[in-house]
Amino acid sequence: MAFKVLMRGGIYLLFIIGVALKWVMTKMDKSKKREIVEDFLSQADYLPQVDDPIAQHTNRDWRIRLSAMQMLATNPDAEQIETLIAHLDDDVFDVREAAAQALIAHGEDVVINTIDVLLTGSLEAREMAVKVLSELHTEVSIAALEQALLEDESAWVRIPVAEALGKIGDEATVPTLIRALDDTHQDVYKAVAKALIQIGTDEAIQATADHPYNDKVKKRRSLPNDDLLTFN
Repeated sequence: MAFKVLMRGGIYLLFIIGVALKWVMTKMDKSKKREIVEDFLSQADYLPQVDDPIAQHTNRDWRIRLSAMQMLATNPDAEQIETLIAHLDDDVFDVREAAAQALIAHGEDVVINTIDVLLTGSLEAREMAVKVLSELHTEVSIAALEQALLEDESAWVRIPVAEALGKIGDEATVPTLIRALDDTHQDVYKAVAKALIQIGTDEAIQATADHPYNDKVKKRRSLPNDDLLTFN
């Protein structure tokens, strides 16, 4: 009888020890995980130091690439134009935008290269090309924007192009903008109409007022809210 009691006591004691060990191990695991996370977070803002960031413009660390683009914007170098053009297609938005700003600093010297990106580049690169060309008000750059407004396959390019033409305000672009009022994308139409109003010639204002889509918008605004939600 005493032996059975001792056995039960021993088993119970082993169970308690096992639970305690499991608890200790769990705590140790959590502590270790916490140390790993804290160590990672402590290094998250660390930017590796390099002797020549510009030479490291293809570095895997996007922050080094960004630093290179920013340095090229501050100190324009004609020999680096091709480098900047290439980074209009960088996989990080901030790097692409910095490259665009650096290209703008070069002025008319980058127009042709940027037009080539606008006509043949990826969607992300074309969006950045619009940013560059919208700041370089040359006859050739404006003509390229007009072509993109009518021909680019993406509304995400056509919309900023229309906005850029409105900002530039060249009356010679009015006929192109009027043609673009027939764009099938609603947001492109809105951007084009706004651009025409910004330019503000009689022809531009009249074309916007007379366009069938404008009548459709007026009709929508006159409907009760329930009908407005389902109007197509």
